[in-house]
Amino acid sequence: MQEWIEQLNAIDGIIATPNSKIASHTPLRVGGSVDAWVRCQSRNALKKAMPLIRKQNWKVHSPFQDCLFRDGTLTGILLRLEGEFEQITQTEDSIQLGSSALWTALHPQGLGATFHSWPGSVGGLFEDRPEKYLKNLDIEVEWFSGRSFQSKKIESWKSFQLPAKGILTQVTISGQARRKIRPPLGSGFVFILPKNQRPENLLQALTLDSVRLHDWKISAVDPNRLVHLGRKGFSDLQLLQKALNLRLKQIHNTSLEIRLPIYGRKA
Repeated sequence: MQEWIEQLNAIDGIIATPNSKIASHTPLRVGGSVDAWVRCQSRNALKKAMPLIRKQNWKVHSPFQDCLFRDGTLTGILLRLEGEFEQITQTEDSIQLGSSALWTALHPQGLGATFHSWPGSVGGLFEDRPEKYLKNLDIEVEWFSGRSFQSKKIESWKSFQLPAKGILTQVTISGQARRKIRPPLGSGFVFILPKNQRPENLLQALTLDSVRLHDWKISAVDPNRLVHLGRKGFSDLQLLQKALNLRLKQIHNTSLEIRLPIYGRKA
């Protein structure tokens, strides 16, 4: 492993850290380790690094992206796009955003007023069915295919799909919002119920809001949001889910599921 780590670090604009703790890079501060945490600062660096990265198991992780990592080990590379990929160019009727740009960095005026209070980053949204939020706007996406950067205007969300190994690098939004667009759920919303029940209503009815297990707590303000109080990891979150489901099973014969993607092998 050390050889390819050194080769990546030799590329200008790449910083590769071996055996990095995932918890220090994620919103909920959970997860074990990854073989290498790789930070990429520019398009040129990405183009040079991908031949090496693609020889390993790899995944792009966007800032504030909604997902969970187990307490075990994630094999391969977790790639974070920074620098050029965090840039925003904004005019009155268009916005050009790097895939790691935060929605909150937009100016609260012009088209930016539609998005500047949204949680998370551009790349995180595009991993979670963005058509739910952007279908009434003109969207052009740019991605890196492994050899070159390509772009395409989205004519139909039904037919649009990034290549399986394509890396989203930039999104351009133009036109005007023809209606108020509801923002996506914020980082930390984790529970979903079958049969279209709402977790917050059910937990409040059973007085299960504010339940705490070690360093995990159900928020009293919004019971579908978790509060992480310390250093305990993913396994304690699973125990909390199990404890809640024991109560829900007895009274309502239903259960809560974790709605966020979960990565990594079991500890």
